[in-house]
Amino acid sequence: MEDFQPQKEKYLFLYLNTGNGHKAPAMALKEELEKYYNIEVVLMPGFAPKQVIARSFFEDGYHATTAAMPAAYSAFYDITTNKIVLRLCQAGCTIVTQFYLRKILKQHQITKVVCFHFAVGPAAKRAIQAVNPKIPYIVNITDPFTAHPAWYLVKNANFIAYSARLKEEMVQNHGINANKIGVFPFIIGSQFFCENDANILSRYKSANGIPPENKCILLAGGGEGLPGAAKILGELCRRIEPNEKISIIAVCGRNKSQNAIMQKQAKIHKNVDIHVLGFVENMHELIKISDCVVTKAGASMMMQILACQKPSIFTTYIHGQEKGNIEYVLQNGVGWFSRSPKTNANTALRLCRDRDFAQSAAIRLAKLNVKPDVPKIAKYIVEVEK
Repeated sequence: MEDFQPQKEKYLFLYLNTGNGHKAPAMALKEELEKYYNIEVVLMPGFAPKQVIARSFFEDGYHATTAAMPAAYSAFYDITTNKIVLRLCQAGCTIVTQFYLRKILKQHQITKVVCFHFAVGPAAKRAIQAVNPKIPYIVNITDPFTAHPAWYLVKNANFIAYSARLKEEMVQNHGINANKIGVFPFIIGSQFFCENDANILSRYKSANGIPPENKCILLAGGGEGLPGAAKILGELCRRIEPNEKISIIAVCGRNKSQNAIMQKQAKIHKNVDIHVLGFVENMHELIKISDCVVTKAGASMMMQILACQKPSIFTTYIHGQEKGNIEYVLQNGVGWFSRSPKTNANTALRLCRDRDFAQSAAIRLAKLNVKPDVPKIAKYIVEVEK
């Protein structure tokens, strides 16, 4: 074991830039721990800066395939569930990464490690073994219902899961000790709590240029935009009557080509109140002023919408890891799924026009009552021992 003399509690949170679903919960927990426990949290990507190929493969490759080539991502997902292939991928990600993480552990005198991405997990565990085996190691599984087997490559870790369904699978199918699994509500920021104050909602509408009397449809899919959003916008515009009080907000994120296309659509359909946006920092406001959200089935976005008690219309999902998200929403009757732009446009407009239809969804959303509990998860992390 290498020399290790920690002076104070300092946690290392590891993630990869493969969508907001990995970094967002890490940031929420970091804020909670530093505010209420006086613990310093080092939040950083798990791959070394010089691991250009690995970072490009997992980060750039993830964004490209999920947005433009979902079939390719699905094939990769299925192939890597094979134990032999999975071990080969593990070896490729571990060799360089573990030496980098050893330096980080020693440099920052880390006393606990929490991993928010499966590709970093094995390397993190090996680094801990080399520097100080007494450092507790926790895996935060960011997929709430269906998770890739790579999350369980380190079986003797402590785990944070976001559903009883996933815990059962971990125990029965992957041999994880049930006593090592903490089950909690999904982590989202407190700004996504349901807002019932009419004055605040009116202020949100005004700040985002939405007429106070208008119904609102939000098209959003995270940092890379919503695949096929332009087609859905076109279907909506063809169905909205002249002078009908319905606004559309389209969030394109970093997708500049989609933004340009939808800006042109907005100029063509001048009779419809259309707001085309790039990357935004006020997604909680946009969700809260919307009567429904057309989106993809990423865990963070799904839970944010549910916490705001808004109905969701899903247009696509990532094979494997997001299937459970779709099933959860459909089983609870708080959302819809279709790959048809026409069907999705019709559902969104019905939620704006049909009061009884919208009210029935609102009742089910209120009954589901999705609420995050970051303090409990933070407490669990603090109390976890080796």
